[in-house]
Amino acid sequence: MTTTTNFAFQYRDPQTKRLALYLADISKDYDKIYVTNDPDSPYPWYGFFNNIVPVKFNLAQSKNVDGKWEFDNFVWDNTRCPAGKAFDEALKNKDLKKILVIDNGACFTDFGKTPEAKIIREFDYNNKVNFRVWEYAPTR
Repeated sequence: MTTTTNFAFQYRDPQTKRLALYLADISKDYDKIYVTNDPDSPYPWYGFFNNIVPVKFNLAQSKNVDGKWEFDNFVWDNTRCPAGKAFDEALKNKDLKKILVIDNGACFTDFGKTPEAKIIREFDYNNKVNFRVWEYAPTR
C-alpha cells in the first residue's frame, strides 16, 4: 500500500507530518506563525513529531480562546484561511517584522493590499494543495 492507494488517506492529510517538521525547522525565522486547522489540524502532529512534552504543549491549548491559542511563536487558529487577518495584524503591530501563515490550499490567494505577502511553499497531495505557506514582512 502507498499513500495513493491506502483508504486511510481519504480521512487524514498525509502532508501534516511534513508540515510539522518543516515548521519546527523554520520557526525561529519568524516573529509569529499562524496555522490553520483545516484540512487536518497540524497542532497535535506538531507536538508529536517534534517530541514536545505533552503537559507543556497541552497547557497552551487549554488557554484556547474562541478556537485560537498560542504556543511559543505559533498561533493555532480555528479558521480555514487565517492569512487575511494575520496580514492585517502584522501591519498594525510594529513588533511583527516577519510572519509566516499556513492556509488551507483552497484559500484565496490574491492579497492586493499586501503586495509584500508571497507564497513560499505548498504542500501537495494527489495534485491538490493541502497547505499553502505565506511569508509576509510588511513595509510601514
